[in-house]
Amino acid sequence: MLRHLLWLVPLVALCFIGAAFAAQNAGRTTGLSLNLGVAAWALAEPARVPTLMAASALVGAAVAGALAWARGARLRRRVEELEQQALLNRASARAHAWSEPSPPS
Repeated sequence: MLRHLLWLVPLVALCFIGAAFAAQNAGRTTGLSLNLGVAAWALAEPARVPTLMAASALVGAAVAGALAWARGARLRRRVEELEQQALLNRASARAHAWSEPSPPS
């Protein structure tokens, strides 16, 4: 429960700050361009600042989600490999126990 609150409080604060920024800059627009030296792009019309902020937040969340999904898939594969290895080791130990007589006590 405490772990959830530790994530929830900063998330709510971030949402509040983002909403306040969007409200303060609702009427502002800006031209956006990208110049790579080889090629350059620019928006045809100025874009609203809150729209650009929301778009960049969504792109960042999508990239973070894709990276987290890839990491989770890699970890799931590793767990499956380790489970299979444990089963093979257990089967090998059983076969070894049946093939060799136990030493006299």
